[in-house]
Amino acid sequence: MKTGRDIAVAALLGAEEFGFATAPLIAMGCIMMRKCHTNTCPVGIATQVRGPGQDTGKAVVDWAAL
Repeated sequence: MKTGRDIAVAALLGAEEFGFATAPLIAMGCIMMRKCHTNTCPVGIATQVRGPGQDTGKAVVDWAAL
């Protein structure tokens, strides 16, 4: 699943489950440090601490609208 269109097509074809968590995380700015479970995410996605200028909602919507 690379785009929102892929998810829509899969749903129309009868898919019951979707696996697309990595792409929205990358759109939010994740750098894949694999530290989510330690509450020390360097970007602040897993810790819920946002840096200045991070508009993650718009980035995910733009990803899904592809």
